[in-house]
Amino acid sequence: MIKSMKNVRVLQRVPIEILSRLEEVDFTSEQARVTTGIFDEDNQQLAKKEDIKSVRGDIISVREDVKSATEDTKSIDSRMATKEETQSIREDMKSMGSKMATKDEMRAEILKSKYDLVKWIVGGIIANSALNALLKYFG
Repeated sequence: MIKSMKNVRVLQRVPIEILSRLEEVDFTSEQARVTTGIFDEDNQQLAKKEDIKSVRGDIISVREDVKSATEDTKSIDSRMATKEETQSIREDMKSMGSKMATKDEMRAEILKSKYDLVKWIVGGIIANSALNALLKYFG
């Protein structure tokens, strides 16, 4: 009945009832073993309960990651400026830009200040000299 060691391994993995049922419907012993072996190989490729539990765990983990990412996105969206706020900021910057002095204006102001400062110093020296002369002459 058993012709090789390969057939022995098939008999160990496959229930003998299946082989008997196939032989009852006029399968030869070899046909029954081969057919049962094919189904056994296909059944081993099917997902088992442990595989399904593992996949469910992965799906739950991915759902939590997506939920967290969605909450982060909502948080970022709430912190971003709206179009109206952005437009208001642009208008404020434009008005500030028109009030700011250019380099040439700043240089002109500095030169004017230097001139005024020198004028006051020279005036003070002249006034001091005049005061000293008056004190010596009348004093």
